Amino acid sequence: MGNLDHQWCPLTIFESNKPLTNLFRCDSLFFGAFKPYMDLLAQITRKGKLMQNSDLEKTTPSDEALDETKSYGENVSVIKDPGLPDFSDEEQSVPVDEPESEKPAENPPPPCPANHIYVLDPVAVRRMTNPVTARQRGETQTRLRDLLLQHQHLASPYPLRPYPADMAQRWKKLRSKFPNFSEVLDLLEKRYALALLRQDTPVSFPPLLLLGDPGVGKTAFSKALSKEIGLFYGEIQMSGLTEAFTISGLDVGWSSGNPGRVFEYVSAARHANPLLLLDEFDKCSQGGSGGDPHAPFHVLLERHSAQHFEDMAIRLPADMRWINWVATANEPLAIPASLLSRFRRIVVPKPSRTQMTAVINSVYEEKRDSVTNGDLFARKLDQSIVELLLDLTPRAVGLVIEEAMGACAKRSRRGRFLRITPSDVLLPKSHEQRRIGFFPN
Repeated sequence: MGNLDHQWCPLTIFESNKPLTNLFRCDSLFFGAFKPYMDLLAQITRKGKLMQNSDLEKTTPSDEALDETKSYGENVSVIKDPGLPDFSDEEQSVPVDEPESEKPAENPPPPCPANHIYVLDPVAVRRMTNPVTARQRGETQTRLRDLLLQHQHLASPYPLRPYPADMAQRWKKLRSKFPNFSEVLDLLEKRYALALLRQDTPVSFPPLLLLGDPGVGKTAFSKALSKEIGLFYGEIQMSGLTEAFTISGLDVGWSSGNPGRVFEYVSAARHANPLLLLDEFDKCSQGGSGGDPHAPFHVLLERHSAQHFEDMAIRLPADMRWINWVATANEPLAIPASLLSRFRRIVVPKPSRTQMTAVINSVYEEKRDSVTNGDLFARKLDQSIVELLLDLTPRAVGLVIEEAMGACAKRSRRGRFLRITPSDVLLPKSHEQRRIGFFPN
């Protein structure tokens, strides 16, 4: 290197994980003491690597060389290069992640009021929605932060809805509308009796699997039950479902990443114990590249594991143990045995002819409320119409009544009070329900 007197030699010295980069003016005597460090610098520079503390420790000069360095300390002057970053100031040092054990403890969330829970951990949500942290970690973390902000109400005390005060009367109403669901209602009323032992106990019942022939009213009963109990109603059509992420979410690292239906329903419900219906639970695919749609329910249908259910998009455990599940199916053998054991299975029979009178009137009442301008029709069906429908299933009754209301409106003058007559009723061939919902001429 020639005569080093009064030459500028770049050195990088690491101290307490902070690089101190400066230019040192060295004379030949001083350079001799620092020669071990200079050799290391030259080697690392040739290989194009960054210097690490561990490398320095492996090549620590001898005690004699360090003593010699101290004796020539007065020959060194430090001049800062304006073209290089200044790391000498403590406040401008490169941030280094602290080990988890050394991070200051975050304040725990306050305890929830009675009949409330935290669906998401407030401390974790607060940490993951920090805008500075999200920007530092990249686009995916920013998307996750935005998603958590949309659902941040789940990190506040989230209510659990109790039974209505007049629930005893509501049970009677359900029994009159759905006489063939007496076994289901017996079970639910027992759970209600347990809830009455303490005031404002949240609505909670075990996962129900309603089995039976098509058209006996399983879906209609589930909707009516949620309405009478006062719970949010969400419906997941399992028929034809081929991917698990529809239920458990898709990671936001994917462009289409979003939470699954379960998480979205709980967020939309504004209470933590909605009623969610899994319709046609026996008819979903056994799983492909997107995963088995049945798989998430091994977690969701057990209270101890549902308390820590993790949606793939949210990346945080969510407390889903209070969801009230109702599933419907026609063929229980198509459902994995590991899931069947998690349900309270009840076979719903077809209503008897005696029961069908109440069912028909109930269906007609529902159609008056849902069909366009249905309120212009008579409040009750004529008995002659009821007699025509006694041999149909509840689902077929709904289809026939809806068609009859259209036929009645077509033959009647506008604005008149409408009443269905036998000529308006078109029964399906052999009293069999058509799956696609229309009837032959």
